[in-house]
Amino acid sequence: SERMSLRLVFSLLCFVFSILFVAVFGQFIIIFSYPLSHDYISSPHPNSPHHPPKTKELQQNQISEYEEDGVLIIRKVLPEDIIEKLRKAAEDLKANQTLHCSMAFFNGPPILHKYSYLCQWPEKAHDYFRDALYHGPLAHLASQLLDNQPVRVLNTIIMGSTPDKTIPKRWHSDYGTFTGRGECNNGLIMWMPLEETSHTQANGMLVSKGSNKPHMEIIQNGTWDTSQGRLSGHVELMKFWKRVGENLPRVEPVLDVGDVLVMSKCTIHSASGVNTMRSSRLAWQIRFVSDPQSLERGISRPYPGMGERNQSNDGLVGGSKFPLMWPQTLPEEDADRAAGHQILNRTEWARLMMNNMDHVVMTSFVRTAEQLGLFVPHHPVYAFIVSIGETFNIL
Repeated sequence: SERMSLRLVFSLLCFVFSILFVAVFGQFIIIFSYPLSHDYISSPHPNSPHHPPKTKELQQNQISEYEEDGVLIIRKVLPEDIIEKLRKAAEDLKANQTLHCSMAFFNGPPILHKYSYLCQWPEKAHDYFRDALYHGPLAHLASQLLDNQPVRVLNTIIMGSTPDKTIPKRWHSDYGTFTGRGECNNGLIMWMPLEETSHTQANGMLVSKGSNKPHMEIIQNGTWDTSQGRLSGHVELMKFWKRVGENLPRVEPVLDVGDVLVMSKCTIHSASGVNTMRSSRLAWQIRFVSDPQSLERGISRPYPGMGERNQSNDGLVGGSKFPLMWPQTLPEEDADRAAGHQILNRTEWARLMMNNMDHVVMTSFVRTAEQLGLFVPHHPVYAFIVSIGETFNIL
């Protein structure tokens, strides 16, 4: 009878563990059953070397505004043919899940699980996004705001939500994920809606005007370096971002499709945390960096991303993973993308994520907590739990 009781307890524990395992890691496992990429969409790769169009010259007052405030709105940037291609590509990404895109929930920052749609590097797995980069004016605009330097594409990401979702307000900067550590003026973000006009009342953007300056201060005085290496330090950085975001003047842009919101990599920003309009949201974010610059990122341990495939090994940002886009592309980098989609296969993804299993565990738990409404990173209880975990070397 005692042996049967022990077996019953053991079976119950196994059952509970199995339920928890599936709840936490089930979605990560399922995505390996998806197709690798959107290989049913095809368009010819541009001739190489390619010269992106130089169709919009910025005025000096616009450049000065960006340098002062860390944010600039540029109206009617994208031509209609590019807008139409991006709309078709966006609809495709929403309708057809792929391993490449779905991995974005697990190989990057663990604060994106509230989004319904996510795809990192869509241009590497869908030709229409590649076409928008090559044939659009964005690279030339980026160069003008980066002191007329050559520019490379660090990465791009699609972020979207359904009408029933509200994206939480979480002030942050993208400095940590950028290369060119120690500077704010060598990288920028371009954010643009793809389907509907972006409003603050519909999960739109909030930008803290001038926040690039206090952010640069914590980089220069060493606060960033002492904080970013610890999880409790990241909690302190989130408090800093929130304090700056709530106290400096805000930009609350209304953006039509074709408009572009530009932010310094050190500018603090957030989704509005409001969706009273009950609207969907789908946006494309592009990160440009000046060339040349160090591959060293703002955080000492970068997220898994796509690993080190197709990047240069000289310590600088380079290779077809981070293609030079302005003033012209490089034939040796174009050749990799012209040969087909730059993606990982299932074995390569599994190997990469197994080598970063602690990140998979953490982001999977955050995903589950988000779904249960339990992830509140600014709450004092969260900071206390993190502190205890670090004290006993659990985290």
